[in-house]
Amino acid sequence: MNLVDRRDFLRHLLTAAGLALTPFDRLPFGKRQIAMAQQPRRIIVMGAGLAGLVAAHELVKAGHQVVVLDAQLRPGGRVYTLRDPFADGLYAEAGAARIPDAHDLTRGYVAEFGLKLVPFQPDEPTQSRTKGKRILGPSSQAGGSLGNAVWDDDSLVEALHNVGPEEPIQRFDKIDGGNDRLPAAFAARLGNRIRYGAPVARIEQDEQGVRAIVQRGSGREVVRGDFLICAIPFTVLRGIDVSPSFSSPKRRAIEQLNYSAATRIYLQSATRYWATSGQSGFAILDQIETFDATFGQPGERGIMMLYTLGDLARRLERLTPDQRIQHGIVEAERIYPGMGANFEGGFSWCWSEAPWARGAFAVYLPGQVSTLYPVATRPEGRVHFAGEHLSSWPGWMQGALASGLRAAREVSGRT
Repeated sequence: MNLVDRRDFLRHLLTAAGLALTPFDRLPFGKRQIAMAQQPRRIIVMGAGLAGLVAAHELVKAGHQVVVLDAQLRPGGRVYTLRDPFADGLYAEAGAARIPDAHDLTRGYVAEFGLKLVPFQPDEPTQSRTKGKRILGPSSQAGGSLGNAVWDDDSLVEALHNVGPEEPIQRFDKIDGGNDRLPAAFAARLGNRIRYGAPVARIEQDEQGVRAIVQRGSGREVVRGDFLICAIPFTVLRGIDVSPSFSSPKRRAIEQLNYSAATRIYLQSATRYWATSGQSGFAILDQIETFDATFGQPGERGIMMLYTLGDLARRLERLTPDQRIQHGIVEAERIYPGMGANFEGGFSWCWSEAPWARGAFAVYLPGQVSTLYPVATRPEGRVHFAGEHLSSWPGWMQGALASGLRAAREVSGRT
């Protein structure tokens, strides 16, 4: 089965399993926003990732009172642009990196906030061989992470997140200045409606309303609302007390939903030597994907990023940070010789180690879409749910935005 056949197979698999586009998801960008509220409500949003931010943004526009609670000190969740420790103002993405051409929600909000899209990678493909295995550059076959990798059972499962129900991807872009500029723009609009450093320890609900119990140092604060949108990963929700308990099917979905491991290694190079030799810096070999993380950024220095998912990412998680960097240097030298002579310093990021993520993105295992997905998206009393894991585009910014809009519309329509 060739790569295109595999992508078609996976797309049909997702469609048959239930992750096809819903009628709401098929609406164009300008038709998904919610109407003005006839009865304004007090709504709590848990999580300032893109799902929570877009839900809060649209609910405020519709006239509701909203408070956003986030455990971290920044907005964005798994949209996270690393600026430290790199030199010369260079930056690289730790999370969501690419915006496919068909992702109208992501592009629509980028335009709404006046942000600029630039190419993620060069149009010209790079092809070479190392140890007899082909290295493919950016234009070989459009796709997400591991789209061109050697496929074993693990990478097949991990690759499911790269195949949305949209048309085949022809182009990737990114936000000029870093993808974190999108959540930052949402956060700027929401202002002091966002409370940072506010982890929710317990959710309570009854006929009168819903309460989020926030841990503040050694004390606790009660935030009250009419409804709550839970826009955090299920991996984190597992550690939160809920009273009364969610239904047993919901608890099972929360406990069993699978999340991929993802490890990224960043190597700061004194020069972008790969470019001077006519190479793009984008390649895939043995389930390691390399990015020129600084493509399009000014200056002579560069950052080469090595990106792994699944079993390899989990193996790298067990190494020390220094061991990961050394592993990255060896692999970069194997793919693009010259890193050893140009290496200045490195950094690594493992999403399974991030306490408010505990995984990179949801990957529905065989059978889970039909058994878990319908239950996972369903409200529980006054609590609604959003996040990339509850969308037609798991693992993408588009998915987070679509799920946040869905949850906002659900809540706004409640009486």
